[in-house]
Amino acid sequence: MHSARAHKRVLLPLAPLLATLVAGLGMLGCAQEEPPPELPPRAIQWARVSSTPGEAERVISGIVTAVSDTKLAFEVPGVVATVEVNFGDAVTAGQVLAT
Repeated sequence: MHSARAHKRVLLPLAPLLATLVAGLGMLGCAQEEPPPELPPRAIQWARVSSTPGEAERVISGIVTAVSDTKLAFEVPGVVATVEVNFGDAVTAGQVLAT
């Protein structure tokens, strides 16, 4: 049988090592993460849909879907109350786009 004293004799010399290990692991969580590089805006293609006089009107059924979509995430929860720009508007850095 092992006595409690025998366990203390084994664990006591390991205490500084364990303390150093725990402190080192704690310091890893404090490291500053480098922000990801800012990517340039992606170009898009768009076309205005209109009809010209004299063209035959066609009725076609179907489902319109986007070629690709983007998931958006925001730092704070909430609802978009107003959108301050329209499709095709020129915007400047720092301009409020939505509230």
